[in-house]
Amino acid sequence: MQINQKLTTAINEALSKLSLENDAEVSFERPNDLTHGDFSTNIAMVMFGQLSDERLSEFSNPHVLAEKIVAQIKIPAELITDVTVAGPGFINFKLSEQYLLEELARVITNSDQLISPINSGKKAVVEFTDPNPFKQFHIGHLYSNTVGESVCRLLEATGATVRRANYFGDVGMHVAKSIWGMREKILYEKEGLIGETLESLNEQPISDRAKFLGESYAMGATSFKENEKVTEQIGQLNKLLYVISQDIMVAEKNWQPIADYKQHLDKVINENWNYDEVKLLYQTGKDWSMAYFEAIYDRVGMSFDNYYPESVVAEYGLEIVQQGLKKGVFVKSKGAVVYEGEEHGLHTRVFINSTGLPTYETKELGLAPAKQKDGEHDFSVIITGNEIDEYFQVLLSAMGELEPELREKTTHIGHGMVRLPSGKMSSRTGEIVTGEWLLDEAAARISVVLKDSKKDFSSDDSQEISEKVGQAAIKYAFLKSNIGKDIAFDFEESLSLDGNSGPYVQYAFTRCQSVLAKAEQVKEGLDQSVALNSSERLILGKLVEFDEVIQRAAGNLAPHYVCTYLFELAALFNSFYNQHQILNAKSAAQKQLRVQLTQATASVLGMGLGILGIETLDKM
Repeated sequence: MQINQKLTTAINEALSKLSLENDAEVSFERPNDLTHGDFSTNIAMVMFGQLSDERLSEFSNPHVLAEKIVAQIKIPAELITDVTVAGPGFINFKLSEQYLLEELARVITNSDQLISPINSGKKAVVEFTDPNPFKQFHIGHLYSNTVGESVCRLLEATGATVRRANYFGDVGMHVAKSIWGMREKILYEKEGLIGETLESLNEQPISDRAKFLGESYAMGATSFKENEKVTEQIGQLNKLLYVISQDIMVAEKNWQPIADYKQHLDKVINENWNYDEVKLLYQTGKDWSMAYFEAIYDRVGMSFDNYYPESVVAEYGLEIVQQGLKKGVFVKSKGAVVYEGEEHGLHTRVFINSTGLPTYETKELGLAPAKQKDGEHDFSVIITGNEIDEYFQVLLSAMGELEPELREKTTHIGHGMVRLPSGKMSSRTGEIVTGEWLLDEAAARISVVLKDSKKDFSSDDSQEISEKVGQAAIKYAFLKSNIGKDIAFDFEESLSLDGNSGPYVQYAFTRCQSVLAKAEQVKEGLDQSVALNSSERLILGKLVEFDEVIQRAAGNLAPHYVCTYLFELAALFNSFYNQHQILNAKSAAQKQLRVQLTQATASVLGMGLGILGIETLDKM
């Protein structure tokens, strides 16, 4: 049982003795001032506000009520040495040194059991990243990937079995714009045949091919907006691509079509577009995109279990919408099928457009049963940019009417945007900052720092350190704020070895490892007569918090709690390291304590960084 749970039990028992019924949650805070204790609760003030007039005469103010509660609290001295009342009615608890040292021993000997398995036996599917083929992987995708992977690791750390899901748009207007742009670039810029040029491009590095696709999309998107003839052509191409993607599924995976896309093709489309040529462009571009995305996933240390292309889930969604139309959940409007969200305090959205094709909403609606088909799960988490929060409210409302069980399992998290000094990105104009560029730039800047430091690192070590520290800077900067807020990414702040940054926490771990490498083998057991100084006590108190923090972060799907905790622990250890001798302590007993404290700090820092998806280094 966590320490705060033990304290909660003791408080509720005290309230019961005072014949007070507590319907409120007993919450605890960690006082910044050590003299106020290790835990503090305002339960007396909360309870005082609930007292009847009859009981108010018995407890004249919250401070008096707090004193009465303290008088009834029974906690073993080996756990708590002091319980006091402060201010208007705060109840403060001070942990015993015996308990703190026992926790130190537990961290060292049972490092694999530090986190309570509150999600044991549960199955989850977490969908995140979701980059669209034929477009570049920008920093927003990298942000979503970082958040999603950390959420997965939080759930896994607390006992859940997690499937990572990636949903991507392999059909839709963006694909049509990209295919149009690919064809134009090949015919007019490269002046070659489609097949020959694609074969030549295929010899280029995958990043160059991804850049070609991004430029193609920008060309198609711009022409679509500025040229009416191109607008019509891309609209035709969009319809043909639905047919092509379905034909590929039938041929390669024995797919049984649900939708009849061919009904939307007409003579004009067949005259303007060569089926085989478009199919070749489509398959090649999609393969390049997926290979490029996989290279980035591998670089940041993660992988997906399931992939959900829009071409597949769209058909599931169409079937659901057609059923919903019969039930009156959807209605026809101006040739389209819509969900009238106003009736639910939302807004109306189109699910099947006037040309008979599914919109993004319908595809997303079909995604939920597709995930369920791939494996039963207790809950589903969807992580996207918060610019579609309102859209998701409509989607989940419709899902609740048609698939109530799936809706009950589904949670949507909308994250903020990543801002750089250069301003907002636009994939339509091609003015975007790619995730690959950000990773490369962070590593390059760390490489310069390493050269300037004149430390004797081998080329391989320097490359590894630059990559891992660069990634730590990015991931930590993305995760240290509440997920819903925009991120103003600043290289100087994020790469700093001072302050609230990934490299700072990473370096604290490395510092611990350096001490441990010079120490003799860490022995078990401690001399209980060794008195703790204030720095040692602060670190031990912070180590006690670890399980509590991870549970809070997992329960709220909020990695920023982990970042804050790791920064505070790293700062406490760095302060301790700078003020006190570890290996040259005054006595063998004191040295043993400090070495164990270092080992425990390294263990918790390493575990926490791992949950954030940040790799540790033994030297940097």
